[in-house]
Amino acid sequence: MTMKRVPKARPTAASIAILLTAAGPAAADLIAHYPLHSDLADSAGANDGLFEGAGGTNATATFVSDVTFGNVLDFDGVDDRVSLGPVLELQNASWSISLWVRTPPSDDRVPLVGKNDGNNGFAAGERVFEITGNGTWGNIINPEPPGNLAVNGHSQGGVVTNQSAVSLDDGGWHMVTMVHDETQGATHHDLYIDGVLQPTGAQTMNNNARANVGGFYLGFANASGSGAGGYLTGQMAEVNFYDSPIGQAEVDLLFAVTAGDQDPNLVAPASDQLAATSVPAGAVQRSFGIRNSGFDEALTLGGVTFTGADADLFSAPVFPASLVPAESGSVEFTFTPTSTGTFSAVAEIASNDVDSPAEVALTIDVVADPFLVAPAAVVLGEASAGQGAVTRSVDVSNSGLTQDLEISGVSFSGASAALFSNPVLPGAIPPGGGASIGFDLDTATAPGIYSATMEINSNSQGAPVTSIPLEVTVVGQSQGSLVAYWPFDHDAADVLGDHDGTLQNDAAITTGGLGFGGGEALMLGGGNGVAAPHVTAANPEDFDFNSDFTWHAYVKTSSASGGIFGRVPATGSVPNHNQGSKSLFLEGGRVEFDTGWVGNPNTGVTVHDDQWHQVIVTYLAATDELRIWVDAAPGDGPDLAMAHDVNRYDEHTHNHNSGIAETSFRIGQVSDNFQNASIVGLIDEAAVFDAALNGSQLDQLIAAGPASFASIAPLAITAVAISGDQSEVTLSWTSKPGELYAVTYSTDLLVWDGDLDDGVVADAGEVTTRTFDIEGLAGQGGRLYMRVERQ
Repeated sequence: MTMKRVPKARPTAASIAILLTAAGPAAADLIAHYPLHSDLADSAGANDGLFEGAGGTNATATFVSDVTFGNVLDFDGVDDRVSLGPVLELQNASWSISLWVRTPPSDDRVPLVGKNDGNNGFAAGERVFEITGNGTWGNIINPEPPGNLAVNGHSQGGVVTNQSAVSLDDGGWHMVTMVHDETQGATHHDLYIDGVLQPTGAQTMNNNARANVGGFYLGFANASGSGAGGYLTGQMAEVNFYDSPIGQAEVDLLFAVTAGDQDPNLVAPASDQLAATSVPAGAVQRSFGIRNSGFDEALTLGGVTFTGADADLFSAPVFPASLVPAESGSVEFTFTPTSTGTFSAVAEIASNDVDSPAEVALTIDVVADPFLVAPAAVVLGEASAGQGAVTRSVDVSNSGLTQDLEISGVSFSGASAALFSNPVLPGAIPPGGGASIGFDLDTATAPGIYSATMEINSNSQGAPVTSIPLEVTVVGQSQGSLVAYWPFDHDAADVLGDHDGTLQNDAAITTGGLGFGGGEALMLGGGNGVAAPHVTAANPEDFDFNSDFTWHAYVKTSSASGGIFGRVPATGSVPNHNQGSKSLFLEGGRVEFDTGWVGNPNTGVTVHDDQWHQVIVTYLAATDELRIWVDAAPGDGPDLAMAHDVNRYDEHTHNHNSGIAETSFRIGQVSDNFQNASIVGLIDEAAVFDAALNGSQLDQLIAAGPASFASIAPLAITAVAISGDQSEVTLSWTSKPGELYAVTYSTDLLVWDGDLDDGVVADAGEVTTRTFDIEGLAGQGGRLYMRVERQ
């Protein structure tokens, strides 16, 4: 979720300047070629490889005899790998990598090439080229069906072929080719197996998401976190790197040059997911590619027949009579669907390639056209009672392929149907497109849960009337107020005045705009027990967490555990959590809440990624309802909502274990005896409300933070007046009654050690005005800079 930046509520310094007048890219090419027949030499350049075993030891990879290539490099699957160095820079560039590999059947992943730093730890920017299986790396389904070709990137996504019918790990030689064309987008990848372009799943591998890391390795693809399969078991030969996107013609030539002694050789996909069609579209034409990868002899085709349960829907095959070596062609045919569903057949190809008779498993999806796709039910979230009409919507789409979806009417039925009105119909929804159906929701009703059924009339085939149950929760407006707010700008003061914080145990305020949205923040260095850094709030007995409350904070940490807020016994060292204690903290990186001896509800949401996260806790005593939001958007439901006996024990009087009531309130720590009592990181915009915020107030807190509830003007100089003889200046600035301010000056904006008055007590009201003697203070050019700071 994208966090919305909000302005800091109360800058703690304001400055003003016063002028006192005295009077060509390289051509695409083969970058590196490693035959791997007898050594690791690069026959196309100067990137010779080096043997490198686990931990940098000498590898045991050896060259062995092979009938196809003469000699090949054999990897033992334990610690063999070849280091090639950088060779290519992949980010923001086009590239191609092709190699031959032979590996025995395995359920585990088979690493081919890795671009990484050579270690087993993850590093952003790594790439992995592999045959899939258990332990497949990156953003690919795990366990992945074995035998597919995959390209993955650390936090960049992945792309994988659909080759389950004929696996690459079948003990035979296969040429795999991976191509990225930068001109077609950052996620474009073409994957070839034995020279044939393969169908792939979703292309989510973003080639440019991360900067390049380390160099290339053969037979090693970074084993960290992947289980088995960190090293290649098998043989490799004819490895090629290009700084360009090679196409089918180049792949054909590469395959013909390196394919061995198969002649003629019919190459066809083991399976092909054909482009979907729709009914009633009638007969459609479909095709799949074939090629002769031989060297000398022409490939002649004797016929194509279809078998299988749906074979009668596939007919009239048209195919070339012959293909010369390295020539490609296609088999075309007619497909005539009679209903929706998934249909399949096997195309059997007769040819003079007696060693490789081809059978191609064909699959095609048939969908209704047009067809309305809508959610089974919609929970509309919360709305505040008394707001009147608010707008809500339901998203729908058209999964058809050729015809527009027309929605002719929308109505509501059910006990609460009267609350739902004025539906706004979208225009024609094109195939594959989506739209929203908007409507009004009347909240002029008592709090409660209300439901109705939306009925959509359309030209959707098979579902001309679609019914969607709707549910909305109308909540009462909370009347609570902000009772303490620590923006952690300049210091740990409560800008509302009564609960100033005291920095304990090396807790500090940052500098340099590191806080959420800029400004400063509370910085904690981690620690255990009494020595853990934290902030203690003054007058903590004012708070009543036996009753309704809301806690708010922004948190940024890489720690898996540590405290955010703690209601604990009021002493410097407490041997145990008391029964009335309450804590908001991280455990395993998850946001959790704990009430002593009652249990700790767990949101399941982790935040220990060193990014800013907004955390909100509300408690409604009347129903014992505890709710927690993490990185919510206005209108979102909570990440945790449950009945929880937060007020079982009175925190002001209950003295279990320590004999001391739980009247202390700490920020950044939960209790002295808590393991990892303090996080390593930052806390900002901490706040306490005396109500369980809901409805529009909760939305306001989510969107704009606690600053939007604090009617405190930012510290700023609002007026400047200079006397006629330029000996005095009168400043006015926003202030809070009773606060202490310092007024300093500088002549160069570097050194601010000139004090005009370091103890100005603020005037009544919201503005303080003072006059200062500045005669003789101006620097070169008559310049004088003045600053007001809150003490």
